[in-house]
Amino acid sequence: MYGKSLKLQLLHSLTEDYCVSWKEFEDRVVLIGISSGCTQNVLNSLLNSIFYAMVLIIGIDEIRSQRNIDRLKRELKIGYPLMDRLLDSLDCGNVHNTHFSDIVGMSECILCPENHLIQILLESFIECIDSMYSCILIHGKIATATESWWSLDPEEIKLLSLLAVSENSTITKDIPIFLPFKSPSVAFRFVTCTLKPDIQICSLCGPTPSLIEIEHSAMQCFIFSSDILTSAVQTHPRNFPLLCQVDGGIIGLLLVNISAGKFMISKNPQQNTTKKLASSSHRLDILRTFYYQAVSFLVNDRNKHGNGNTTNKKIEKKNKNQKEHCNLDLNFGDYDAVLVLLLVSRFIHKTEILLGQVKDKFPPVDKVDRIAVLKKGQAIDQFAFRCLLYLCTSGNHNSFKYLLL
Repeated sequence: MYGKSLKLQLLHSLTEDYCVSWKEFEDRVVLIGISSGCTQNVLNSLLNSIFYAMVLIIGIDEIRSQRNIDRLKRELKIGYPLMDRLLDSLDCGNVHNTHFSDIVGMSECILCPENHLIQILLESFIECIDSMYSCILIHGKIATATESWWSLDPEEIKLLSLLAVSENSTITKDIPIFLPFKSPSVAFRFVTCTLKPDIQICSLCGPTPSLIEIEHSAMQCFIFSSDILTSAVQTHPRNFPLLCQVDGGIIGLLLVNISAGKFMISKNPQQNTTKKLASSSHRLDILRTFYYQAVSFLVNDRNKHGNGNTTNKKIEKKNKNQKEHCNLDLNFGDYDAVLVLLLVSRFIHKTEILLGQVKDKFPPVDKVDRIAVLKKGQAIDQFAFRCLLYLCTSGNHNSFKYLLL
């Protein structure tokens, strides 16, 4: 505060064990962060996330104007649980921290084998409520989401996921929110409904439909999917399919998608029992600390010095990643593979229906000669088309005899 009057800017202060950072936003808000066990870049990222959480709750216009400070404080109270969750992502080494797997600025995902089936149900749900933004959370982790949801900024996705599970996650919520990047001045409705214990569906809506209609649509779309959801919940806390085996010498696993802003973290349940095992929280804490201390530093350094990209190139790369998000889906490619398998089986089924209808509509011709061609040319052409279609789809020349019957 004293340095600003002298046109000096104090960025941070480092001690042997702690890092202190100051950041000013919109010439109205000053945030100060103090932490140990993390780098300055991580702490600055957390301060950015805290400010984005403020924008999410009250909007950027209210922060810029600040006509009534007391009113501003009252409106921000609803965001205190969200900010506490963000602070948990830096609470390293605390055994009482139940959110020790959080990573600043990234959304946690769960790779369920049932994600492709849940995605189909989710697509039908968004058609009912006329919204393009929706996702499914399992224990607060994103299982699957729509294309538009992944087009949001990673900070927005992170904040919405935490807001859904902050405080009581078993009740239905209908909260007006502002998207810090997409819509900082115009509010959306953020609606969450509980499908089963620890499973929520989140959506961004306009003034319509009503909350009762959204709940009814969720019940109708997922009414016959209880077994699928129950099976998906069992993936927690492993967070990746049981069919994927990990070597016993690995204490934990962290998969990070930097461009999409999402990650999956898991302790190894097949760890060797001959060695002394660390607690689950300690193992995940080691992974997270390693990411903060080494991986994120290397990634940032590479982005800064690697190719000398300009701001426009970074924006173009980000837009390209958003458009091609299907290649970076939650289960990192498995979803597309499952869709291809489903497409093949559906294509075969539809082809069989088509062949049956063509066989009934285009009957065989008893005799093909000059007179028949002149008098029944259309019928012969239809029969020839029927035979050609069957040969192209079946690839079995013996089936040709069947068509002639």
